[in-house]
Amino acid sequence: MLKVGPDRSQKFQAPEFLRPAARWNQAALPGEFRTRRDGTIEFLRSTQQDLRSHTLPHPVLKTLDAYQWVLLISAHAQRHTAQIEEVKAHPGFPKGGGAR
Repeated sequence: MLKVGPDRSQKFQAPEFLRPAARWNQAALPGEFRTRRDGTIEFLRSTQQDLRSHTLPHPVLKTLDAYQWVLLISAHAQRHTAQIEEVKAHPGFPKGGGAR
């Protein structure tokens, strides 16, 4: 998961049902991300559950156990970070002037 997940050599379009909806304004997104990440970290620190014994389907990767899902969450965030860096490195990306 940690090797394949962040790999940007293959680009994918998320299925329609997984595409982001306009639920938050841009200014709220970093805080929302941190809140959810912190909740995941706290769960992992405190759980006594066997993460390998709980499974859920993934639309592409098929059935993953909870341990694999946690790794995928991390890899997915790394993948999006790399995607953002690619966009910012594009010659047409606005330079200076801060966030819009």
